[in-house]
Amino acid sequence: MAFKKADAPTPAEQSSADESPRDPGSPAPGTTVASAHAAACGTVDIRPDGIAIVTLDQPDAKVNTLSRMTMEWFDKVINDLAAMPGLNGAIIASAKQGNFIAGANIEEMRAVQDREELVAMTHGANRILDKLEALPAPVVAAIHGSCLGGGLELAMACHFRIATDDRATKLGFPEVQLGLFPAAGGTYRAPRLAGIERALELILTGKQVDANKARRMGLVHEVVHPADLLKVSLEYALRNPPQKKKGGWLGKLPALGSVLPSFAEVKESVLEKGPVRTYILKQARESVRKSTGEHYPAPYVAIDMVEKGLAVSREDSFAAVEQTFADLAFTDVAQNLMSLFFLRQGALKTKGGIKRELKAREIPRIGVLGAGLMGAGIAQACAYSGIQVRLKDVDMKAVGRGLAYCRARFDEMVKRQRLTPVQRDLYMGNISGTADYAGFSLNKLVVEAVFEDLDLKRRVLQEVESALPEDAIFASNTSSLPIADIAKGAKRPENVIGMHFFSPVHKMPLVEIIRAPLTSDQAVVDTLALTLAMGKVPIVVRDCAGFFTTRVLGPYMNEAAYLIQEGGDITDIDRALAEFGFPVGPITLMDEVGIDVGAKVCEILWKAYGDRMKPPASLERIVQDGRKGRKNGRGFFRYDGDRKGTADETVYDLLPGGRNRRSIPIEEIQDRCWLAMLNECARSLDENIVSDPETVDVGVIFGFGFPPFRGGILRYADRVGARTVVARLRELEDRFGKRFKPADCLLEMEATGRGFFK
Repeated sequence: MAFKKADAPTPAEQSSADESPRDPGSPAPGTTVASAHAAACGTVDIRPDGIAIVTLDQPDAKVNTLSRMTMEWFDKVINDLAAMPGLNGAIIASAKQGNFIAGANIEEMRAVQDREELVAMTHGANRILDKLEALPAPVVAAIHGSCLGGGLELAMACHFRIATDDRATKLGFPEVQLGLFPAAGGTYRAPRLAGIERALELILTGKQVDANKARRMGLVHEVVHPADLLKVSLEYALRNPPQKKKGGWLGKLPALGSVLPSFAEVKESVLEKGPVRTYILKQARESVRKSTGEHYPAPYVAIDMVEKGLAVSREDSFAAVEQTFADLAFTDVAQNLMSLFFLRQGALKTKGGIKRELKAREIPRIGVLGAGLMGAGIAQACAYSGIQVRLKDVDMKAVGRGLAYCRARFDEMVKRQRLTPVQRDLYMGNISGTADYAGFSLNKLVVEAVFEDLDLKRRVLQEVESALPEDAIFASNTSSLPIADIAKGAKRPENVIGMHFFSPVHKMPLVEIIRAPLTSDQAVVDTLALTLAMGKVPIVVRDCAGFFTTRVLGPYMNEAAYLIQEGGDITDIDRALAEFGFPVGPITLMDEVGIDVGAKVCEILWKAYGDRMKPPASLERIVQDGRKGRKNGRGFFRYDGDRKGTADETVYDLLPGGRNRRSIPIEEIQDRCWLAMLNECARSLDENIVSDPETVDVGVIFGFGFPPFRGGILRYADRVGARTVVARLRELEDRFGKRFKPADCLLEMEATGRGFFK
């Protein structure tokens, strides 16, 4: 290994160096490791005090991932450090903005087709991290930005972890969202650092926690301002220099640096052994069963691996993890969820078919018209993203309710320790309220979120246009009204676009951006940029009644209503679709959306698309009975303070057959609902409302929860097969009419044998 002169240390660094003696065999002060491999994925700087600064910087990538190349480079670096005389410590940091290590390279892993090759890859990663953990000098992970999956596993193999209080710093194990579990020491080290219960919370949910919560969990030793990260990391690296072994009983003790991981193992307290440990693991399995059923094997396997890691030797635990991980990675669920990961990444990079050279304008502030639940939700989401918001309604009383809603969302984040009270106040400071258009001349974009009424939306558009700059964008948050209809009479129709948020805004990730015939490219690009700045997942679709998401959800909801009208039991219908994998059943969803709102949307879709969208006649009787769903406590379910709600049998008195319900086979319930949705998705492709199958699958999963483990509705249809799908649709058409007539592209696929993705 050769060395070259490094940049001179800062005064603070030099002061630290002066306090620590250098081993005579260590590299010369102020040198940089310059071996052939060092330039590949980062640099290794050796300071005068014998501290190595390992800076990860994966070439040609926005974030660091644990790719094959990165791990090979890192392995060589660790070997060099282990052999380096006078090494007093090491700090692992990142040169990427807002990123430490984002995790494993999913694309590389997904490309592996041989099980034994994947076992070898996992074993190799574990071997490298074991060598990192065994370095004789303290190793500090200096974490700024995302530290996820394999990145967190690497950090846990270090002796100390220092993290910044920056909002970009997040720690977690997202592997479960890919149908996997952390296999590079996560199931072994995390319980020993954070305790079994907290480790399982991270591993089983995929939640990402900020640095302060990570410190409370035991994953991080100290939280600092980004400007102090290197300084504090150096203090930790120099805190425990290698100890010289002495004679007698003291000489039998290992060096202090090598003892450090054992201190963390104190977290595995007596309370987590024996019956208490058994209880925690049992409760974890029960929680998984309640939240996901049996559709996702990864959480159950993760619990098994945590349990094994606490019961058997380290070597046996890691061997079991490596074999089990490879088995899990080749299941349909994991393959589908990894495909979904790439679909989501594609959505986050979309330009909506616009030329790449067209750049989005900076939009530091927006206006929101309407301070109801949707408008206030949009305002809160923007404020949390650092965007200034001017929230308007007809009077200050209505504005006050909207501001109170925003405050309640931020208060909830403080309660869950996701924000400090000071941060909450800063974010609330991004929102101001008004009952007129004062201040709107500063806004380059306005989101309209008034009631779903065409005349009202047109009137609001005409009012606000005179208060806005000429190049300002008017984005209507509508779920069904065509944007071209809203834009009629507008002075600048090229600036009118649809921006369909889903309720509740703070939880639902999808935003459907609707381009009308006259909408400009600039309006699309700017709206996409705002959506991404809010942390949402966008899809761009063409204008039509119901656009894409509402249009394809309509037949699904209608079919559930027909099943009730035909004598089906509310609970049976919801249970059938929950077992299929939807987060809630369609009847519960009707109550959540609002039966009155749903009925109004049904009318719009029926008028636009004819009898295939015709709702059952009984739906009107339910609306006339004053049943609006959860918002007034009366729908298909009764609420009476019960958050979940219980089936209200009195609703059957409004339906044919009354309370004499009949049993409908679960397969029929599932087929009628998901195939009705699939058929409309196919028609949307036929009519070029959506441009590609990927957009369809992103829309149905992130918009209303089509089961992610199935990979998306079109990917699932491919697995079922076009011939089977068309045959079943024809059977349903014979029984229930033209609403099940197969779409043209399905008939073409039946004839050719191809699929949506093949």
